[in-house]
Amino acid sequence: MSFKKLFNIIIYKTKNFQVNQDWEVPILGFFIITSKRKMKSIMDLTETEAQELMTIIRKIRVAMKSVLKIKEVCVFHDEKTKFNFHVWLL
Repeated sequence: MSFKKLFNIIIYKTKNFQVNQDWEVPILGFFIITSKRKMKSIMDLTETEAQELMTIIRKIRVAMKSVLKIKEVCVFHDEKTKFNFHVWLL
């Protein structure tokens, strides 16, 4: 079993998205939201996907504050990536 597979734990999963901790940069409170559908930009989201994404971001943020005691986070998305759509919270 590869290191990536061993530590690529799914934190949360919905119909359109998956949330994982970053196995390459194992920092407490560093989460990656990945789209299951291939796309590059927030502009590619359907209205339903956009609403679902915001709900997920808020749920993660609430958990980060209540469970991990993290008071402030950065949320970012890079459209220059060649990979699938990702949003990072750290």
